Amino acid sequence: MDRLITLLSENRLSFYDDAGGVNRLQGLYDLIKENFNPNFVIAEIGSFQGKSTELFALTTKKVYSIDPYLPYAEIDPQFMQDAEEQMLNMMNNYNNIVKIKKTSFEACNMFEDNSLDAVYLDGAHDFENIKLDIFTWLPKVKPGGFISGHDYTTVPAIRFVVDKIFENQEIKTYQDSSWVVRKIVTTNSLNPV
Repeated sequence: MDRLITLLSENRLSFYDDAGGVNRLQGLYDLIKENFNPNFVIAEIGSFQGKSTELFALTTKKVYSIDPYLPYAEIDPQFMQDAEEQMLNMMNNYNNIVKIKKTSFEACNMFEDNSLDAVYLDGAHDFENIKLDIFTWLPKVKPGGFISGHDYTTVPAIRFVVDKIFENQEIKTYQDSSWVVRKIVTTNSLNPV
């Protein structure tokens, strides 16, 4: 419990300020408390330094941490390497994290359809990748499970895609810009984007 309290008081990304709660884990913790349970097996797409991964490890049975740790425009390549080292160091304290160093699309092939209780998307934030992540990972979620993610209120492309795909379903959002939708439809019946 002490680690949970400490984790909720830290910034999610060490190089950004609090940003009105968006860079904190309290919203994600609220999402977990309201929708997940301790027996959940989840996949997190985009783990970076592992702060959200650690929160999932503290609150669920198993978390598959999926991140290729490839450099991208906003982040210095050395910082990506440092982020992966931080992730690996954190994992030493948990036996319920499985790190998969692959892209989202590569990793999804490792999972059977309807095998996960939840998926949390926080990988690439451009229109095409967001859409691909949702349509790729939603079939992996059990009926009644959850697809969720980060940056709903901070990245317009994410909000647009999520709103369009799930326009006939309830989209719940949280202080840290996380979002969640219960899987009640098949991928074939979702709205195209």
